[in-house]
Amino acid sequence: MAFVVLGSSAGWWPILADKSNVAWAESVGWLAGIVSAIVSIVGLYISIYTLVIDRRERARGTSAEREQQPPQTDQPPATGAPPLETAARITGIVDREDELPLLRTRLTKGPWGIVIVTGDLGVGKTRLVNQVLDELGNAPGGPRIFRHEAVPGLGIDVHVLVADIETLLDDEAVRWPDVIDGAPAERLRASLDELPDTPAVIVIDRAEHLLDPATHELNDPELGEVFEVLATEQHHIAVVLVTRDMPKSAARGTWAQGQPAIRVGELTRTFFRAFVKSLTTQPGVVRKLVRHHALFRGNLRLVELACVLARSPQFGLHKLSDGLERLKGPQELPRFLVENLTAGLDTWERSALAALDAYGTAVDAAAVRELLPEPEPGKKPRLDEVRDILAGLADKRVADETRDGQYRIALSEEERAWAGLPGEDGPVDEQTKDLLIRAAKELARRRVTPPRTAGDLSLHFAGLRALTRAGRPQLAYNRIEDIDGELRKRHCAFLLREPREKLRGKLEKHDPEREMDNDNALGEIYASSGDFARAGAAYGRALHLANTRRDVPRRTLIRANFAAAYWWNRDARHAYDYYGLARDDHGELAGTDRQAYLRLLPLRMGTLEGLADCHRHWGEYDEALQCARDALAVPASDDYPGTPEAREFALSRSVVIGMKTAGWYAELGDREAAEQAVQATKERLNGHDEDWLRSRYENGLASVQLDRDVEEAMRSAQKAVELARKYTDPVILLQARTTLCQAYLAKGDLENAARQIESAARYRHVGRPLLTPALQALVSMAGAGRGGDDGGKAVALFHWLFHETTKRIRRDEHDVTAWDFKGFAICGLRLNGQGSLDEAVTAFQTARATTRRPTTTRRATPGLVDRLLFLLDRLGACAQTPERLLPVVDALSTARARAHEA
Repeated sequence: MAFVVLGSSAGWWPILADKSNVAWAESVGWLAGIVSAIVSIVGLYISIYTLVIDRRERARGTSAEREQQPPQTDQPPATGAPPLETAARITGIVDREDELPLLRTRLTKGPWGIVIVTGDLGVGKTRLVNQVLDELGNAPGGPRIFRHEAVPGLGIDVHVLVADIETLLDDEAVRWPDVIDGAPAERLRASLDELPDTPAVIVIDRAEHLLDPATHELNDPELGEVFEVLATEQHHIAVVLVTRDMPKSAARGTWAQGQPAIRVGELTRTFFRAFVKSLTTQPGVVRKLVRHHALFRGNLRLVELACVLARSPQFGLHKLSDGLERLKGPQELPRFLVENLTAGLDTWERSALAALDAYGTAVDAAAVRELLPEPEPGKKPRLDEVRDILAGLADKRVADETRDGQYRIALSEEERAWAGLPGEDGPVDEQTKDLLIRAAKELARRRVTPPRTAGDLSLHFAGLRALTRAGRPQLAYNRIEDIDGELRKRHCAFLLREPREKLRGKLEKHDPEREMDNDNALGEIYASSGDFARAGAAYGRALHLANTRRDVPRRTLIRANFAAAYWWNRDARHAYDYYGLARDDHGELAGTDRQAYLRLLPLRMGTLEGLADCHRHWGEYDEALQCARDALAVPASDDYPGTPEAREFALSRSVVIGMKTAGWYAELGDREAAEQAVQATKERLNGHDEDWLRSRYENGLASVQLDRDVEEAMRSAQKAVELARKYTDPVILLQARTTLCQAYLAKGDLENAARQIESAARYRHVGRPLLTPALQALVSMAGAGRGGDDGGKAVALFHWLFHETTKRIRRDEHDVTAWDFKGFAICGLRLNGQGSLDEAVTAFQTARATTRRPTTTRRATPGLVDRLLFLLDRLGACAQTPERLLPVVDALSTARARAHEA
């Protein structure tokens, strides 16, 4: 899915459009210095604005045409100790009598989907996977095999993963980054529908880099959606995650728990001996290491380090043996090996290792040479000599060589400290600081701009990391601004969380505006992942600084962003307060900063829409409709910015707001006003045939038509789905498919109703909207008894709906929708029992009467009640006693057309 940052040259306020990109999105808020469009396929939406841009042009050129460093293919012998036969060179493995057949079976006979291979660092996970893949690759009719490696801090590009599967349909298929139209999960589903039973294995090594270090949850929501599809759909594709950490599914995902992981433990003593013999022919080394089998705990990497020391002229077997004897336990072994191995490096090897550490990503020999010291002119090693040095470091297992001849440091952060290298978070001395800055400059020179793969982005992230470690926060923030837009195009701004956190508090001294922007962006990142405590703290810091500096324009943006986060969390009270404050701030600018006031008129439109949503949330239709009218009037004013970007934004929001008001009039039973709102929206679309606009119109139209003409509603909803699928618009797909579900229910077509609501549910995040799980529960109840289902799924869904609505009511007692669906959930749970339905009646009555103002009379909502009666009618048809829900239906029917006093 292509997601874009709409930027303009107007400094910190940019609404706009990158014409080379395609997307729609429901905005997550007004971000630090930008209005952005970020949407996750699993539905992390903070919806106040839809940002619109033109259809993405297909990326031109192939990866071979991009700016790249030529790969280094010559591999001279290593220097220092004799070359060690590394894991990459060993074709067979020892032991693994249980793991080998288990993995082989999973990859050839299933269950396919996500296959997790986990174990401690160095135990031989990759070696195990490679052994099985070598066997399968040589077998006739074996699976297609694809290999990838997760990049620290970036993970893996989900589009590349999906492209692997697309090539199973056609070897000539265009692969990303040439084309990235469409959401990965939707592209994957389309491919799986067309695939024969083609076997394939996709390996992702170092998959711990896909996970949050603290929670071990998958960082990338789009990748999580792809994994969920692979774990639940029918196919013969296995994605093997080779990881130190056991992954967890984020949100409500189940992919990580579907099948037991294949755990790789330590080697037994017998097979440990066989492994040591595969590394060295010296009997003395074999005897000594086998004697200390318990000390090594079967860690193959530590065995390799020990063999390097044993064969080193500077250390040798005698010193190794003495050192192992003095160790008090296995916990001391890694430090002993790393300290002594790195202490034996010569000057150039240490300099090369320090260069790799400064880069923090895989680079070629030429890049390393640029950072090596030059004692005197002409005394720096030649390029071929640098390659020899790096090959020696790889043989000593302190560096890794990649498949394209690049090198990266192979030491963990703890091991780097033992090797005498500077810590990740400093402080660093002046010499190291200079090295890091030089590394950042080299990375900037070599980076691909704009980055189009995870590998390209790794150079940008490495430069950002180097500048942060060097204590150059302003320069580091420049790098954040360089890549922020590209990350937002892939809705991966969350990858900047850690870099932004490291800069927090370090920008204010020289650039307070950046400090505010950074906190504002952190607030958005936290909110989009559901961490509202941290989001509130970040927004609070930004607001405090804005108030201290009396920066009203930025305060306006931050408050609007804060409001959006509250609304996404269905905290309407706080959302309403902050939308109101943002609106008032903007009004204040009219008299104090006219230029900022005009620039922020699109924000005013968004805040008024947010206020309208809050009023509708509480059943305050008159106020909601007035705010909607006020929002629609903003772009009609003479002062509204005339830029194409601002006009596109206004048109997009006008279509959405217009169709919202049509729906609200329909709920009020005012069909004439609803038709007028539809017609006014249609007129706004005159001369505009963009798919993303038409999809919004057709989606809203379908909802309005549902009560009067089911066939027309289905046609409009299907049009919306067809249009939205071109841009993979999750909100429209969710809403239109939900409408189709209701239409099929009205026609008595349970099979298609179930298919539509299950498709819609893929795009729904916890807490919004409640209609989706309600329909899932209803369809499940109606289908109970088919395929062996005893109704347990429906009961579980009704229980979930009851608890979710209760939680929402506890937070906001005037949440009308929550009261209605709590009543529906009670009806579902007590449908075939003996329990009283009085509580359901009370819930529906409270939804009609609750008000924030004790003296207010609520307007009747006959259209909305008709929808609820339809759901109850279909639910009642599932009851063992036909008239079971009659008391509830009678009470709701009585309230249908009556105004309600508090």
